[in-house]
Amino acid sequence: MVVSTDNSTKEVLYEKCSRRQKQVNNILNAIGEPEDFTCKSLFIYGNTACGKTYVVKNILETLQLAHSYINCIECFTTKLLFENILRSITPSENQKPCSTMMDFIRLIKQSEIIENNNETFYIVLDKADRIRQMDAHLLPAFLRLSELTSLNICVIFITDIIFEKFMTTTGVLNPLKIHFDDYIKDDLQFLMLADTPEGYSRDFYNEYCGIIISVFYMVCRDLNELRHLAIINFSKFVEPIQSGEITTTDMRKLWTKIVPHLKKALQTVYLREVSSEQWEKEEQRSLDADQVKAQVELPYYSKYLLLASYYASYNPATTDRRFFAKKSFGRMSKRMKHSTKSAKDIDKKFLGPKPFTFDRLMAIFYSIVEGGVSSSANILSQLSSLVTLNLLVRMSADDQIDSPKYKCIVPLDIMIAIGNQVDMDVHQYLHDYA
Repeated sequence: MVVSTDNSTKEVLYEKCSRRQKQVNNILNAIGEPEDFTCKSLFIYGNTACGKTYVVKNILETLQLAHSYINCIECFTTKLLFENILRSITPSENQKPCSTMMDFIRLIKQSEIIENNNETFYIVLDKADRIRQMDAHLLPAFLRLSELTSLNICVIFITDIIFEKFMTTTGVLNPLKIHFDDYIKDDLQFLMLADTPEGYSRDFYNEYCGIIISVFYMVCRDLNELRHLAIINFSKFVEPIQSGEITTTDMRKLWTKIVPHLKKALQTVYLREVSSEQWEKEEQRSLDADQVKAQVELPYYSKYLLLASYYASYNPATTDRRFFAKKSFGRMSKRMKHSTKSAKDIDKKFLGPKPFTFDRLMAIFYSIVEGGVSSSANILSQLSSLVTLNLLVRMSADDQIDSPKYKCIVPLDIMIAIGNQVDMDVHQYLHDYA
């Protein structure tokens, strides 16, 4: 029995679909009465998590309209798509395989559920942008499905992108389009109140949601993500209240306590598998690991080899004479000044380490070692040890023994710690800081 769209039904839909009254009215006006021949296709679009699927499902279920809901991510082939639609309108004992559009149209015409029913049957294709990856004729056929079958069928497309990105061929029938705009801050805050925990008032949780939105709104306007962030960080927010340090009415102190924690959680937005507390623990664990790594004692000459490799990775080769030559070469020429300034304009530490040759590494090494050092097999073996410890990476092939290339992958903070161990100011020999 289909429910009529009277005022009481609309009020029920307004209550279920909060802050989406305009879109509810547009859809109700588009589909009309159940017995009417409605529009052939309805295209509902808007950004992620703005209530498109939720509103459509509530309208179809509240009005008890015959429909078939299909998620195009799950039905990623035409065969799965056709058979899932037919499964909802065909008894299980009469189901037949279907892999082409012609078979699909023929089987729909044979369906007694649609043929003997004067009411409109709705096919809802959620995540409809996946159709673009299927056969090219699929979209035009669905847009004209009512015309091709001579039945009262309406296809509803729900997607995050505009219709113009669907049009790959000419002659495509334009559907009736309904846009879902983004929720504004007040809408998001109101909808997040549905998750109010037990034992706390709606006003208190409303203030908390306002804090969440103020911190995350510039990087995330997805209602689902904001609700998730509010839930996982609420325990941190109420810790001072549970310990008796702060009362529920002192929102300023609660704000001061929670905001630094939320700013760290900004790095985990959209990463559902990691909560902000877990991220904080992981960040501390990583920091401790770096400190331990920096305190690892290397052999004396290995420290200088590592420093030389870092300078070779992050300094342009043209600056080696300036930093590591033992005697002055006088004033730089205009051409050298121009090339130095051009290299300076690009911050090398953001471009990552660059490969360097073995000869260049040893030249810098002999220049920075205090008191000088003679070449020996011991130094070369220490270089191999640095590669084994993954502090250096060999960039040339193993069979290339003539001037091999390396790259230093140690971060700057560890290099500073190693430089302090040998009384060397690392920044003094870096092109980006000197």
